Amino acid sequence: MNANHPVFTNKTWAQVISDFIDSIPNGFYVLVYTINWQPQNYTLWDTVLVNALVNKLGATTFQQLKNGAISAPYIYFTQKGNFNYPALSRLGNPPSTSIVTASTDFVGTWFQGAMTSTVIGPAQEWGSFHWQKRSKENPTYDEDTVAIYGINKANQKVLLLRTAAPDNNIQFIDASVYPFIQLELVTKDVIDRTPTQLKYWRVLYKEVPEAALNPSAHFVFTDSILLGSNLNLEIAVENVTEYPMDSLTTKYIIRDALLNPVTYFVKQDSLRGFQTMILRLNTPAAGNNFQGINRIYIETNPLGIYHQPEQYHFNNIAEVSFTTSGDNLNPLLDVTFDGRHIVNGEIVSAKPHIVITLKDENKFLALDDTSLIKVYIKYPNESTPRRFAYDNQVMSFYPANPANLAKNNTARVELKPVFTTDGRYTLYVSDRDRSGNQSSSSPQRYEGNILYDYKTDFEVITRTTITNVLNYPNPFTTSTRFVFTLTGSEVPDYFKIQIMNIKGTVVKEIQRHELGPIRIGNNITEYAWDGRDQYGDLLANGVYFYRVVTKLNNEPIEHRSESFDKYFKKGFGKMVIIR
Repeated sequence: MNANHPVFTNKTWAQVISDFIDSIPNGFYVLVYTINWQPQNYTLWDTVLVNALVNKLGATTFQQLKNGAISAPYIYFTQKGNFNYPALSRLGNPPSTSIVTASTDFVGTWFQGAMTSTVIGPAQEWGSFHWQKRSKENPTYDEDTVAIYGINKANQKVLLLRTAAPDNNIQFIDASVYPFIQLELVTKDVIDRTPTQLKYWRVLYKEVPEAALNPSAHFVFTDSILLGSNLNLEIAVENVTEYPMDSLTTKYIIRDALLNPVTYFVKQDSLRGFQTMILRLNTPAAGNNFQGINRIYIETNPLGIYHQPEQYHFNNIAEVSFTTSGDNLNPLLDVTFDGRHIVNGEIVSAKPHIVITLKDENKFLALDDTSLIKVYIKYPNESTPRRFAYDNQVMSFYPANPANLAKNNTARVELKPVFTTDGRYTLYVSDRDRSGNQSSSSPQRYEGNILYDYKTDFEVITRTTITNVLNYPNPFTTSTRFVFTLTGSEVPDYFKIQIMNIKGTVVKEIQRHELGPIRIGNNITEYAWDGRDQYGDLLANGVYFYRVVTKLNNEPIEHRSESFDKYFKKGFGKMVIIR
């Protein structure tokens, strides 16, 4: 090397030399030396060249020369890729035109060599091996053999045969153990040092089948689906050989937007020679993470326990992407106490039957998880709501029927608590559908650390009581109904309303069964009295009196006072008919 030559100071040429160093195979010997009769100025060398010598050949002295520490002739010898090799590094003394000499011994294999074939197979059965050669001189001193290595499924090479014969039977090689083989020609000539000239080598064997995905023959796939709907994929696979394959397994990996994998294995019938089969996958694309762009990986005859030997595997693999549109609609929440909707603060039974229903329009993602509905109740004089657990006694969960989602995707919760403390309670319900939507579209509402979508207050009076019964409207012309409030947990089993004229004569009695449903809390009867007496005759205009008799378990029910009691005298109310 001439340190001042433009080849070494030009960046482009320096890169060429760096690439040349890259092309030298590991194990080859490399000698670098300067031309001593030329003055040396290493500081002009391009950095690319210096880095290549230092990093790729381990010649660290070149960096010192580049830095200008020394200007003297230099010799460097090493084996590329072998950092344990005792490299020769010899630096002369200034001036830069002085002479430096060095010598070293190294062992080469120049009188013999080897050549390996590509990997052959896979095979169902091995047949025979044939080869032919010629020498470059006559007479010849060539010594040649061919080694046959078996390669097992763990990719380990095992020497099975070494031969100099031109024709060899290799049926003894078990293809189930060694589906691949590799040939190695070892040639030696210690006199002329010329290699044998290989004319050909051939291996005869029975091939394994070859399956390949072929979407041009058949491919069905929808790349945009609704969240929770079925992902349908159909793709053709064909056997391009005459050799049949056993039952064919296909591996599918669906990766969501967060790269979380879901793996399926689907087994099909056998794939006969020159036959085409349609692979089918039909599976729900469920889960919140499938919103957005997702990918599905397809591998037929997958490597692993389901793999059958075949010629190539790269053409067994495909990957496609699909998008899912999420569910953005809020579910519908409904809450009833003993079969009716209450107003905030209303009195309810001490043993209410609370039914919470959540309905979703999504036809694919069933409301079937107890975590979708959470129920809390805050008791009187308590600051922290209590969460109720699903125990199938106090609270039960009834999921949506997966077979009927197209018509009715509704989950139901039934809560049957027993309240033993009088006072004001608060019910909280937190809900969401399978897509994470909540029934409340308003900003998130919290009670402490509870995020709720529904809240209502209700009052419980554990004693069985009844208020005075009012008729409404009063006065009336055509009909009037009766209004009252019951407390406790049981409705009266005896309930009678007596209507009297101003003389005290009973003109009409209304029995319990005529009033319609009666419940704990506020009541207004379905029954409307039309102002007729016991015989169906219209009563005259005027003032009438009425009283109510109630019993539970044959005991009179306690009267609960209200502000309107002042309109009653000794338990009698007054009504007016005006026509």
